[in-house]
Order: sequence, then C-alpha cells, then structure tokens
Amino acid sequence: MPGLSTYDIPSGSTSDELINYEAGVRSNLFGNSVLLDATLFYVDWSDIQLRLQTPDFFNYAANGGKAKSQGVEVAATWHATDKLDLSTSITYTDAQLTEDMFILYYGTAKSGTQLPGSSKWSASSSLTYRFSAPYSPVFSLTHSYLSRGISDLSSAALGAPNYQGDYNLINARLKLDMGETTVSVYADNIADERGVTRQVGEVNGTGQGIIRPRTYGVRLSWGM
Repeated sequence: MPGLSTYDIPSGSTSDELINYEAGVRSNLFGNSVLLDATLFYVDWSDIQLRLQTPDFFNYAANGGKAKSQGVEVAATWHATDKLDLSTSITYTDAQLTEDMFILYYGTAKSGTQLPGSSKWSASSSLTYRFSAPYSPVFSLTHSYLSRGISDLSSAALGAPNYQGDYNLINARLKLDMGETTVSVYADNIADERGVTRQVGEVNGTGQGIIRPRTYGVRLSWGM
C-alpha cells in the first residue's frame, strides 16, 4: 500500500488474542419430535484485528485494543409429521469495543462502539414438506433477517457510520428426484429486497455490496 496512498499507513497488524466461553443446553421433547437448543456465549478480545481506511480510501489492517462479543442463540426444530419439518432460530449479539480506539486521520472510536460487521439481531426460519407423489417432490421455504450494523470504524469515529444489514430474505425451492437426475425449481429473494451487505467510502462516493435481486430458475444435476 505505501506509494499508492498519499497518507502514511501503519506498517501492519499482528495476531489478535481471544478467549471464548460458551454454555449451552439441548432438550428433546415429545418423543424427539421437538428439539430445543440454547447457547450463551462470551468472547473476550485483545488486540482485535480491524479493517481501517485512509482519507483517500485505501484500506489497511490494524490492531485495535480490547473488545467483546456476548449474546445468546436459541433454536427450535419441530418434526410435525413424517412429511413436515419446521425450524426457527434467533440470535442476539452485543459486539463492541471495550476501550477507546484512536484511528489515524479520523479520531477516536469510543468504548461501546459496535464492532463492524456485527448485527444485534439475526433470525432464520424454514419449512420443509415432502410430498407423496412421483419423483418424491420436496418443497422448502426459508426466511432470514439481519438487523442493522456498521460496516467500518473509520466512518463511525467521525459520527457518520456506514450502515449495512436491516433486511429480510425469503427463498423457495421445489426439488424433484428423477433417479440419476435432480431437478430444482427455485425463487430467491422473492420480496426483491435491496439488502446492503457492506458499505464503504470510495473515490467516487459510497460503495455498497448488495444481495442478489429476485431470481428465478431451474437447476439440473445428475450423477452416475
């Protein structure tokens, strides 16, 4: 990177250190037709590695100070019948700096600032139904949600963070088994959401990563 940016860039980053604590419980209920999972987690970071940016939009890696990520995940699966399965999960994550971090050219990201790339809430659900019909049709419907988070600490230190997330995604599939050939009819992002997966400053403005728009199609696969 030196020679490309007009700003001095720190020489690099070193490895980070973390301690991960987890505690969980799993329970099978009603003759194993219902499976419940719950997990508590806590991650203690030192010298966390982060992606930062110069004012002329060159990215570089650097070490921050201390950070943590803590939360809970709950999941449930219900085998409702021999043909129907339902599942859902929800995760709450509090990921943040636990000490102030000075960012060259931008200022200080305060303790308590959300870690880039993290989201407070994520959730997913699925339905799977197996038909008693020729070619053993299997229909599946999935939904996922990701809450809003920040993309980088450089913009957050300025008080105008670049945001990502805050979108729903709904997909559907119908699979047919024709012996050596499998046919899958699919529809992705049925609601045609414009979900932002990443947002960063660039020379010509703000660049965004966007989830694939509504897409329909058919996939064929076969094996010997």
